[in-house]
Amino acid sequence: MEDARIERERVLRAADQINFLSSQIEGLQGEIAKLRSEMDTLRTENGDLKRSFQEMAASQAADRQKLLDEVSQIVAKSPPAKSAPKEAPPAPSAGDAPPRQEKGYKHVVEKGQTVSAIARAYSAQGVKVTAEDIIRANGLGPDAVVRPGQDLFIPKKD
Repeated sequence: MEDARIERERVLRAADQINFLSSQIEGLQGEIAKLRSEMDTLRTENGDLKRSFQEMAASQAADRQKLLDEVSQIVAKSPPAKSAPKEAPPAPSAGDAPPRQEKGYKHVVEKGQTVSAIARAYSAQGVKVTAEDIIRANGLGPDAVVRPGQDLFIPKKD
């Protein structure tokens, strides 16, 4: 009898374990189903994001082209740009010293221009010059103001 009782307890414990494992399996299957649903949602959202990104990129390309077209129209309507600076004779130096033979350009100051703006403009065209170089070459004081129509010598560094 004792053996039958021990065997019965084993069977009951095994049944309890089977029930426990079955409930665990059901919980895991529920979690798997939930994860699959979330993964499907993420795939859908990812596809939507890809489409949105492609639409945005196309819109930006169209906007960029529109801006380029507008700039082209503005440039086409603008008066022709001045040609590259022309070589000018050296500016006369102050004092009794004979003028030195320096290479450079003659620049006629336009309204709103400053020495530093002129230096930047020439630098943008590949002429290595600073505002200090222009001030020195033209014998200007440190606080000198240039006026429209004024001729400036723009030294050219070799």
